[in-house]
Amino acid sequence: MFSFFTGRSVNHPHTYASIRTDFITHLIPEYGVDDLDKIIYNLKSIEMLGFKKVIVTPPVKSFKYPNSFEQILKSYQLIKDRVDTEKIVLQLEIAVKYFLNENFEELLQKNKLLIFGKKYVLISLPFNGMQRDFRQVFRDLAVNGYVPVISHPERHPYFLNKMDRLILFKDMGCLFQTDLLSLTGIYGEAVRKFTLEIISKKMVNFVSSNLYNQEHTHLILALPPSIQKILREAPLLNNTL
Repeated sequence: MFSFFTGRSVNHPHTYASIRTDFITHLIPEYGVDDLDKIIYNLKSIEMLGFKKVIVTPPVKSFKYPNSFEQILKSYQLIKDRVDTEKIVLQLEIAVKYFLNENFEELLQKNKLLIFGKKYVLISLPFNGMQRDFRQVFRDLAVNGYVPVISHPERHPYFLNKMDRLILFKDMGCLFQTDLLSLTGIYGEAVRKFTLEIISKKMVNFVSSNLYNQEHTHLILALPPSIQKILREAPLLNNTL
């Protein structure tokens, strides 16, 4: 299964060693670990891309449903144990990608958020409309010393080709995380162009592979040197984690 990695080298010209830290959302499925071989395969892909650390960020809609704190930590420990057995040298860390709902506000009030870095909180905004005003939530996060990080805004219909809305959220104290896959065109040409624009305009703070299979790894490796240059010159915070 792992012949793809035979003879792999972190000296490949398209590795991401300078970015250092990657994020991957779907490593732990909604109902916990179900295929450790596939998980290890994805981690080896991340290692082959040159990353030194990966922050696992399983999405959680509500801790009243699958992926409780306990389930996440149990699954994470199973992965860590297997990583040690496979002698993968990636440093692992666990956080959560939150959806903004009533349960999130309850967790915030109880100071029970699973965060990363300097009190960064990874947040996914709803794709089915943005009727709600999130300013109070962001104020509450700031009062408690947290910094909201909005995941893949380049793929969100509310933000796509609307730089003024990104600036509005930035002014509310938000940072942004974008996916390297968005630069490959896999999500369409409009997303690819907008991703380039927001990275070039220094609106992006974190990037992630968010890969899920071997095709994603090849797509990221195939990104041209011009994209690599833009990423190197961007004020990314990945290597501070």
